[in-house]
Order: sequence, then C-alpha cells, then structure tokens
Amino acid sequence: MTEDNPTFELTDIFQEISHDWQKVIEENIRFILKRENLWQKKYMLCFPAGSRQEISEESYQFDFEIFSDVNTVVASGTCYGSGITLNKDEENQRFEITDMTVEICKGSEILEQNARETVILT
Repeated sequence: MTEDNPTFELTDIFQEISHDWQKVIEENIRFILKRENLWQKKYMLCFPAGSRQEISEESYQFDFEIFSDVNTVVASGTCYGSGITLNKDEENQRFEITDMTVEICKGSEILEQNARETVILT
C-alpha cells in the first residue's frame, strides 16, 4: 500500500462470506468502483490463480485484476478490510466483512481515462 495508489472505502457492510467469497467480494469491489464512476459494463473482474487470498480472524485481503476483454488487463489492485469470524470450522468457515478498502495498484489512470471518455460519449 502506498500513498500514490488511489483508495476507495465502503463501511458498514456486515455481509457474510463463506464458500462463495469470490461473489461477495466481487460485488463489493464493483459497487465501490461504480460509485466512483470507474467501472464500465465491458469490464470483467477476476481473482488470478496464485494471487493473495487471505482471511484471518479479524481481517481479509484479496488481489484482483480488471479486464476490458479476455486478453487485456486494464487495472489491478487489492481489497482489504476488517471483519468478524463467525465460525472457525475450516470446512465451513464463516466470516462477516464489516468494511472494505479497494486500492488500485496499477492502471488507475486507464480507469479514469475510460470513465472520462464514457462521460464525453454519452
């Protein structure tokens, strides 16, 4: 995390994640980027194999990439925040996220440029 990377926050989430963590995390990342006018319908978000995907007892962090098409990465980042472990059973671990920060580590200028172009065109 550096001061140069743009960060966007969402608080008071209180949303449970378990086996479908990718869906919940992706929905919140999209919500945050849409709110900041940085998300376009053509974008796809993925969690690359081998990337950081961590949940501890009180926090979480996931790395992600944003594609404009199947082969073109326009941005990458990480999301992190705090939460509460509801169940420590490894097979059925339940965790509730309470807040999220999305940090765009690479490509924020591309997202901003694409957002400006979309506004001009519409």
